[in-house]
Amino acid sequence: MANKVIYISENRLTDKISRDWFIDFLLSKNVQVEFWDVVTLVREEHAETGTISPSFLRTFLTIRDFEDQLSNSENKNATFVMLISYCSRVARIYRMMSRHRCRMVFISWGSMPFNPLPKLQYLFLQVSHPIALIRKTLQAAKAIAFRKLGLVQPFDTVFVAGQTLATIDQYASRVIPI
Repeated sequence: MANKVIYISENRLTDKISRDWFIDFLLSKNVQVEFWDVVTLVREEHAETGTISPSFLRTFLTIRDFEDQLSNSENKNATFVMLISYCSRVARIYRMMSRHRCRMVFISWGSMPFNPLPKLQYLFLQVSHPIALIRKTLQAAKAIAFRKLGLVQPFDTVFVAGQTLATIDQYASRVIPI
């Protein structure tokens, strides 16, 4: 088992998150655990009920603080459990972690069926906000370019739930169906 597990999350730590991600279990097995809250770095703040503040919680207010912790020798051999899906708004976080050669693990489990908007309605929503559309397109292109140019390393391991996710390229060195 890893000597240190660091969870990186865009959500505040709650009892539910701690329970769902087996943090207490790891602590009971004497695994060193940290929970890195990067909410301020990746999305707008909003109130979340039931947040907790245990001693293993680290909240980052600046990207510099985050990078300093990645550089910390105590974190060099840690396994980072990514509770953030890779997309344009978090590409900077993933880029930093790649520069520091962090061992990243991801659990891909959220592919639920949905009913897409009718194509005409979707198209209208996109063109009715041209600046937002341009910004969204540029951000998506940046995130894709980071991966294509090798500026963001693949996950070391991705655990996938479900047939559909098992067939999709997970950008990982190893994919394990669960």
